[in-house]
Amino acid sequence: VLETPIQASDLETPPDRTLGDFGFPCFRLSKAMRKAPPQVAQQLVADLASKGAVHQGLAAAAVGPYVNFTVEPEAALQALLK
Repeated sequence: VLETPIQASDLETPPDRTLGDFGFPCFRLSKAMRKAPPQVAQQLVADLASKGAVHQGLAAAAVGPYVNFTVEPEAALQALLK
């Protein structure tokens, strides 16, 4: 969805675990896209969904200026055991 892939160091842990397991802040992208960070987050989530880029066992949601991801425990365990 993005021209350059994100790195693990780009991700943050949400302050409230109910918001997701990790999040991607959209502040830097908002400057380049000339949109408010919450609008960028919503666009990214829509692009991820339309391209089928969110793998099974992973959910993405726009939460304010962040794209937050939630991993199903079963999916995480299967990934670790591969």
